[in-house]
Formats: sequence, C-alpha cells, structure tokens
Amino acid sequence: MKMFWNGVGLTVPDDWEVARIGKSRLTFRRGDRPVADIQWRRGDASVNFPAVIEQRKRTCRKRGDVLSPISFPKEMPQPNDVEWGGFEWENDEWKGIEILRLCRRCRTVTDFRWTVSSGISGRVPISWVDILAVLDGFSDHETAFGIRFALYDIEVIVPQDFRLDRYAFYPGLFELQFQAERGNIRFLRWAAAAERLRNHSLESFAEMVCGKSEWTACHDPSIGDVRIGYPQPQGWLERVLAARHRSWFLVRLDRDMNRILGVYYRGKKAHPHSEILRFGRMVSIAQEETRAAAVD
Repeated sequence: MKMFWNGVGLTVPDDWEVARIGKSRLTFRRGDRPVADIQWRRGDASVNFPAVIEQRKRTCRKRGDVLSPISFPKEMPQPNDVEWGGFEWENDEWKGIEILRLCRRCRTVTDFRWTVSSGISGRVPISWVDILAVLDGFSDHETAFGIRFALYDIEVIVPQDFRLDRYAFYPGLFELQFQAERGNIRFLRWAAAAERLRNHSLESFAEMVCGKSEWTACHDPSIGDVRIGYPQPQGWLERVLAARHRSWFLVRLDRDMNRILGVYYRGKKAHPHSEILRFGRMVSIAQEETRAAAVD
C-alpha cells in the first residue's frame, strides 16, 4: 500500500492501518497492536548524525526504555548519500527496534520506531521482512512536480513553496489547507456525492461551504466540467473584509468515484480562470484508498 505525506513516500503492508497523523509523523497499527511510528524533519547543512542518535537514546531512556545494540542484516538498503543508526529498546509494555536514517542530499532525518512484540512475550527474534520492505520503499525527496499527499482516497500535488497549515479527516469530509499564493488554499473532498446532492445542486451545496456566490461554468480537458464561484459579501462587515481579501471556490463532481472535490482560496492575490483551473488539477481521487483508524 503506497502513500505520500508532506515530503515523504512509503509503501507499507496491506494489513497496516494509519493510526495517527501529524504534520511530519505517521503511526501505524496492525489490528489492535502498534507496529511503527515514523517521524521526520529537515536538518541544516551540517547535520551531526551521531549526536542525533545519542540525543534520541537519551530521550528513550528518560521515558523508561532499556536499550541494547542492534545488528543490521546484510539486506539493509544502501542507497547513495544515506546513513543508518539505531538500537533495540524494551519497556514494561512493548519491545522493538528504532532505526534512524539520514539522507545527506536533502538533510532529512527520519526516525522509525518499530514495535515487534509485547513486553511480556519474552525475547522474540526480530522479523525483518516488513521492516526491510518499508525501508527499501521509503523516499524523502520531493518530486519534480511538487509535494505529494496521497492518503485515504484523496491525492493532492502542490508546488514546493506550499506549506501544510492544517488537515482534517472526518467521516465524509477530508480537508488539506496550505499557506500559499499570498493567502491560504484549502483542498476538500466530500463523500458520498449522490447522497449529498440529493436535494441540492452542485452550486447550492458549495454555497453551504463558502457562502452565496456568483457562479461560472467552465470545462477543463483534464478534470472535466467545473463550477467557479466568487463569494458575495453579505452585510457591511463582509464587504469591509472583501475589500482586503479576494476569494474564490472551485467545485466539481467526480461521478465515477461518487465524490465531490473542491478548492477554496482566500488571500490577496487575484487569479484568472486559467490559474484557478490549475489549482483544480492539483486534487484528485486516489485509485487506492489507505485504511486508517484515527487522526490527531
């Protein structure tokens, strides 16, 4: 199961579920047992990797982990410009291994904390099959097309100067918001479209999100028919705010996937229709849905 989140891409076993999500963190479980917690951060030009490992060891000891040396298998991935470090850990509840990865090219430090058995199960040999598969398929380089997000059934590819601001995954609604284009831009996905549009047109449904708007119908060869709305201020306060900010809303219906996709912008930059359609092409429905359990 392939996924992308805020600068990294990885492939995990099909029976893993996303348990928690952070801006630079993904936690997985298999059934009711944790299996992996992955965190990453960009470092400066001169990352002191041994110091990073020692700092991580101190943190683990403070929370009660007992540490021991680790022996990496000969099948360990060895890509260029990558260094590895790590240790085994054990506490009263769980035991496992922690592997740290430094990419010298992009200066990203990634911390993989694996849970391999419960603390009461005695010493259990480490099964490296899943671990090596995840490490081998891991990437921390942004693509030439931009930063890719593909989680659950929503897929967004944004330019590299976009910065993730907030995210929300509710039943029936997924949302990713970025700071960009002198404002903020939100990518939204609703399901199931047929149920939500039963008593509404696409435009009236969108107005429940962005307010009463003036709508224009457009067609884009890549994404089909769309509606572009410009929210109209209601009352004096909204008119004052509208004089300082520009806003628009693009909405389209994916009939094949029974989803509604939307893009909402609010900021200081004016966008012609061609630019608004470019934003509309950034979001789509992923072909493979990622199972998930909870979201921070």
